[in-house]
Amino acid sequence: MHYRDTLKKALEVMDERQKKYSTPEINFARIASLASIMLNRNVTPYEVSMIQLCTKLGRHIETPAYEDNVLDGVNYLAFVGTFAGQHFDGLSELRRQEIIAGMEEALRMDQAIRNKPLLTEAELEEVARGAVSG
Repeated sequence: MHYRDTLKKALEVMDERQKKYSTPEINFARIASLASIMLNRNVTPYEVSMIQLCTKLGRHIETPAYEDNVLDGVNYLAFVGTFAGQHFDGLSELRRQEIIAGMEEALRMDQAIRNKPLLTEAELEEVARGAVSG
């Protein structure tokens, strides 16, 4: 799908969902309140939108041809932008640095996982031997 068509369709999806679930501001505040109770810490609409975006990205990796993940992902990224100001404006500098450090650590872990082979050389040989003897 052409990017302009993707953006147009994503906006249509957003409008449909708003009719069902209320405005993004109200809906994400509601989700953040529920998550705050469940996690016993303050969760913001920005964090909810980031998690929802991660959900869609994770699903997109598994099913890249499924259009819904792309359309919802576009919308969640728009919500990230909408809520970022209020989220970061209310943070202390120390908390801001903790968030950045956490993101950097997550990126390092992701890189380490990507660089680590799924099986060691010995495990590969063992699998090969089992396939030959089995």
